[in-house]
Amino acid sequence: MEHWCRRPDSFANLSVADWKQLAIPLDERGRFSRCTMRDPPDASYAPKVVPCTSWEFDMDKYGNNIVSQWNLVCDRRWLIDVARLVYSATCIISLPVSGVFADRVGRKTVIFITVPVVLIAGVGSSVPNDFQFFVAVRAIVSAATSALVPPTYAVLIEVTPATKIAAYITVGALLSFVMVPPTLLAAQIFKAGWAALQLLLMVPTCLLVFLYYGIEESPAWLLATGKAKEAERVSLRAARLNRVSPQLCRELLAQYQLEVGFNNHNAAEQSGLCGSHLRTRTALLSFMWTALSFAYDTFVSNDGVLVSDGVTAVGYTLSAVACLLGVPYVERFGFKNIVVVSGVTFSATSAVLAITYSQDETWLRDCLVVLMRTAGNVCISFFICQTVGAYPEVTHCRALALCFAFSRLGATLGQTSTALLGDLHTDLRLAGAAALMSLFAVAAQVLPYEHDWVPQGRPKCGGRSNVASGDDMKRAMRDTLMPLPKEPIKRRSSRSSGRISVGPEQYSTHSVQRSRSISLG
Repeated sequence: MEHWCRRPDSFANLSVADWKQLAIPLDERGRFSRCTMRDPPDASYAPKVVPCTSWEFDMDKYGNNIVSQWNLVCDRRWLIDVARLVYSATCIISLPVSGVFADRVGRKTVIFITVPVVLIAGVGSSVPNDFQFFVAVRAIVSAATSALVPPTYAVLIEVTPATKIAAYITVGALLSFVMVPPTLLAAQIFKAGWAALQLLLMVPTCLLVFLYYGIEESPAWLLATGKAKEAERVSLRAARLNRVSPQLCRELLAQYQLEVGFNNHNAAEQSGLCGSHLRTRTALLSFMWTALSFAYDTFVSNDGVLVSDGVTAVGYTLSAVACLLGVPYVERFGFKNIVVVSGVTFSATSAVLAITYSQDETWLRDCLVVLMRTAGNVCISFFICQTVGAYPEVTHCRALALCFAFSRLGATLGQTSTALLGDLHTDLRLAGAAALMSLFAVAAQVLPYEHDWVPQGRPKCGGRSNVASGDDMKRAMRDTLMPLPKEPIKRRSSRSSGRISVGPEQYSTHSVQRSRSISLG
């Protein structure tokens, strides 16, 4: 934000341009200093250069914000870094806690606890009258929003059928492309200040209230943790909403139990994310999220390479189109391939930008920036699903929490490098991003995963199909079904044994997809 030493009352009648010519010295780059002035300003011979004690700000572009509100410039600029570090630290600390809690007690419980905290703290962040209170409230916002993200993504992915998961993830990405730019543009046009901007951002956030009316616990998690009766209740409710017969719902769950069982649950619970089975993918994903977020935060979400507003708008538009075009690609080849391709594209465009970089804006630079941002948006949108696919259901929230924590670490490192290097070494930062994204693409290619949600041929639920009939399934359940974990071991009738369901379309269990994709017609 442009700023300069404040005019004394005796010079208040001078224009800003005249004041700068009279009292503001030039720095080593030949620009007016932002932190010093001549004393006295109108001395005719050898005036002293002294630090500013107060400042004026250019409000034309951003309006009043926290920088101008509390004079966070020059020798007070370090307070911005403190606020950023506090925000990042609370995010990184709260994520593992919420991930473990969501995997232990349920995704729905964590969501219901954190939504009111997000709403109250978000509104409260628009009314602080001192910097310390602002930092404290923002820390609460950071912790609450961070805790909300892993269970929300886990539920979305776990209840979505494989044939539609790419489309649903794309819708989520498109919402950010559609909602964020108009919000920021409105704030820039009206220049209402940071307090009004916070309240404006809370308008779409209030939609979280509808989660109380529309969200249910993930049946996949309920089944994996032995809560079969609750999984049946949730699945049958979804079956009624989707006009699916309860009998078919129960048959699908019986098939799920026969094919998968609960062996993976016990192994995952004993080993955790760093056990022998999962430690390799955990290490790879930790690096991948750090590298991707470093490059993304520096050159995609922020103007690491300055371009015009028109070029930025083109980048958002092409990102939305690319995500839409990526849906059929994912349905055919899986998430891994699209993540690798977009990561390689990000790396290649960053490398070319580093080689050809100049301060002047050219058509080549604009095209490369648009392509780089498009690749980054596609990559980060679909990489979330590849992350979830690398872990069993009982560890989804812990895995997402760990990866998002490293994502915040990467973003903080990117912001720190920008603050330290500024615009002097943009080519070096581009080269670093290119190297990191090339390693990211290699890691994405070799990353082990439980499933990649590539839909296979789906049998129809009519006539002769691969789904057993109700009588056959009940007979199979009587002969082969073992007692569920965490349940009293007792003899059950064939009628009760067959009444456990896998969710219908809105509540599918992805473990079924590993062996055979099942359609509800």
